[in-house]
Amino acid sequence: MHFLPFIFCIPLVFGAPTKENALNKILIEENPDTAGNREKIRGIINKAFANRIPRVQGRQGVAPPVKLAALNYGPKNNQTHRFEELNSEINEYTFESDIMLNEKQANNLANSIENGHYRAKRQAIVDTTLFWNVSVPIAYQFDSKLSANNIANVRKAIQFWNDNSCLSFNEDNNANNRLFMSSAGGCWSYVGKQVDMPYQVVSVGPNCDTLGTATHELMHALGFWHQQSRSDRDDYVYVDFSNIIPSQAYNFQKMPLDQAQLLNLKYDYGSVMQYYPYAFALDSSKYTILAKESGFQNSMGQREAPAFSDLVAINKLYNCDKKCTKQMTCSNCGFTDSRNCNQCKCPRYFSGPTCDALPSGSAANCNGEVLQASSTWQTFDAKAGDPNSYTSSTTNSTNCFWHIKAPAGQKVEFKMTKSPMAAICMQECPWQALEINMGKFDLYGMITCCDTILNQVFTSEQNMVALRGVIKYNQLTFSIQYRAVPSQGIATTNVCVSR
Repeated sequence: MHFLPFIFCIPLVFGAPTKENALNKILIEENPDTAGNREKIRGIINKAFANRIPRVQGRQGVAPPVKLAALNYGPKNNQTHRFEELNSEINEYTFESDIMLNEKQANNLANSIENGHYRAKRQAIVDTTLFWNVSVPIAYQFDSKLSANNIANVRKAIQFWNDNSCLSFNEDNNANNRLFMSSAGGCWSYVGKQVDMPYQVVSVGPNCDTLGTATHELMHALGFWHQQSRSDRDDYVYVDFSNIIPSQAYNFQKMPLDQAQLLNLKYDYGSVMQYYPYAFALDSSKYTILAKESGFQNSMGQREAPAFSDLVAINKLYNCDKKCTKQMTCSNCGFTDSRNCNQCKCPRYFSGPTCDALPSGSAANCNGEVLQASSTWQTFDAKAGDPNSYTSSTTNSTNCFWHIKAPAGQKVEFKMTKSPMAAICMQECPWQALEINMGKFDLYGMITCCDTILNQVFTSEQNMVALRGVIKYNQLTFSIQYRAVPSQGIATTNVCVSR
């Protein structure tokens, strides 16, 4: 029995100056959808949401504390195109910036909005026709207008979900219900299998074909909504409605549990389905979304690649564990690989058949190692990358890994004493970064490259801390201090929050 996961938000009527242009970008020659259908769906949601705007803004999202909003994460990163920018001409017809609803989804959502079902305690079964059959390869076709480079990049995204789930894909230009990988305007997708369409568009043209963005749109097509619309999101983030463009407030609607399940997964700031923290801001210099947990602001909106929790979600939704008659005993939050039942699928901080080894770093001069913590503070200077390289790559990065281990039954205290590239740091850390995971290895870690958390002491969830250096430019260097401390009677076994 299947349930449709994660989250929703909602559109509002925005004027019609770009209506014709918007429809032209959506209803490209190859799209079997129609203008009448798009207008009908737009009307369903607008009508349901219009009378609830004051209540939505009053009850959803809490303005962040001034102290949190003032934390320095460095200058704003203006290097990356965002969905709300790439999709600006079609926003009046999209839901949550990059989603095309079908009529049934729109009606279900409208009923929830109008009836105020935000605190449903049970999760209703979602239409199983939205799910792909794991026994049949998902057919896809490339738009002839896509460039060779564009197609190559999208192939990598398709291969990613093929390799990391029990779903399979097959290029077939004639199959029914295929994915049409299109160069339509913007980056967007329908959610789940659209059984009433001979094929469904996934718009992954120029600026949408990076691994993170293309896997994001494919994740929609496989049945997923956005992270920040989860029904429990206010436990993890502040949404500042005072800084959101009023006509775009629908994008921050929380999805009721009777329409989107959580799959028993925890909120992950680094999910590839999480919004950019400046999304739809009135004042583009101020956040609209702030992480409540210290250090996770730069993790939100990342489009490097899906987080490990995204892999767990896909595999849970499609019951991939059923492919293996015997489940592996995996360390550090790994799970049995449905592509090879004799090994584990591991969080990227780990390798080996059972996820208990340190990965080999791909970066030059990587001095990754396993550091053993004792009761006294120790210092370690880390490095990875080529100090003589001044060529940057915003799409391809290299890595280096470090583990810090305390004796069994103890925890690790950790602090950074020198930040990577602190002198020229930037939000989201596009050039170099350090990802710090304090023990919730199936969730994304803290991303830092500035002095924001410098000399702050963090205590691990268990007896290990995992570090990942990310290098896209020059050489990464940083310094840390660490020591082992008693766990004070708290269990230090694996903290796997997605089980």
